[in-house]
Amino acid sequence: MDWEAFRTQLVNHIDLKTRLKSTQDIDDAVHTLTTSIQQAAWSSSTIPNPLNKPTSDLPHFVRTLISEKRKARAVWQRTKYPSDKRLFNHLTNKLKRILAKIKSDNLTNHLASLSTTDNSLWQNTRKILRSQPPVPPLRNPDGTWLISDLEKANAFRHHLYTTFQPHIDIIPSNKIVDVDHFLSSPLPMTLPPKHIRPSEVEFIINKSARHKTPGYDLITSEVASQLPRKAILSLTHIYNSMLRLSYFPLLWKFSIIIMILKPGKPADSPSSYRPISLLPFFSKVFEKLTLKRLLPIIDTNLPDNQFGFRNNHSTIHQVHRIVDKISYSLEKKLICTGAFLDVAQAFKVNISSQLLLNLQNIGTEEEKQLLMRQLQISTGKSIRPILRKFAMTLHFYSPSAYSYLN
Repeated sequence: MDWEAFRTQLVNHIDLKTRLKSTQDIDDAVHTLTTSIQQAAWSSSTIPNPLNKPTSDLPHFVRTLISEKRKARAVWQRTKYPSDKRLFNHLTNKLKRILAKIKSDNLTNHLASLSTTDNSLWQNTRKILRSQPPVPPLRNPDGTWLISDLEKANAFRHHLYTTFQPHIDIIPSNKIVDVDHFLSSPLPMTLPPKHIRPSEVEFIINKSARHKTPGYDLITSEVASQLPRKAILSLTHIYNSMLRLSYFPLLWKFSIIIMILKPGKPADSPSSYRPISLLPFFSKVFEKLTLKRLLPIIDTNLPDNQFGFRNNHSTIHQVHRIVDKISYSLEKKLICTGAFLDVAQAFKVNISSQLLLNLQNIGTEEEKQLLMRQLQISTGKSIRPILRKFAMTLHFYSPSAYSYLN
């Protein structure tokens, strides 16, 4: 990749005098920026080397044998004599044996050259482990098999649709009416949230992990780290407009869903696969920026027994707390009871509107409105990752193993 040409082309195509006064303007700006980055990256990329090695790397006697085999094939195709056919078959089998031996020797020499000092051993190991086998045929509930990719995709789609449904039965009907009324009411006048600076965007991009699989737009963190200053300013302008209008662009909501087989589960059942969503890189950057503004408000309202999704905390600390409670009860000769609750699909099924309603009990009035303005950017049926960071604070759902000791 010619990064200098990439940055030059982006600078020539990006226009900072963009009007972002409506949700449609934000969608158009996101589409324009994404298209400009993609075209600049494709035009600045070099043609990769061919995967097949040329025949000039083969020994001289092998190339001579290949030439003799081709001549024997041409003679047999012209004469159709059995003797010419036998000669052609003999040269073909001999060439196959020699090429197989050369391939085996090259593999042996390559494995012998691997070392831990230059990371060549770990790179080859990761390359082997990353190879994912294709999805085998799936079985329908009626016993029929699904063979084609379209049939498998429809089976996974139906399974995910039936799985990611909210727990409607845990919320009374009058509560749902309160939720709808609260969310349809306009927000009171408050101070605007703190704007996002270009230095913050650049810092988050540079701190992002490299070699991660991109979303549907194919923009990786490595490409984003090479963006010129003009592109960073355009991206910051879009982020601030999203905060001001409480709107999340439609293009950044699309994701590629990868189904990964759970260990020890039957491969012919759609329920045996775990979905992983590949989101666009710029949407994840915005979520990190929003989380940075939410955590100072949320941390002050976290209970002391909350250990998940917190900095400098771990589930090991929760285990130590439980062990301490048990040890104290044994020393004082008290009765120690424990209740372990497991919420089915706690991190899959939720109602984001109910979560927004619970923000009424968080912080001061100004902090509530700041939370609402930033969280209402996340719309739709599914919860965004930034909400998962503090969903336990609102007691909306619990982790898969949350204990209460008395």
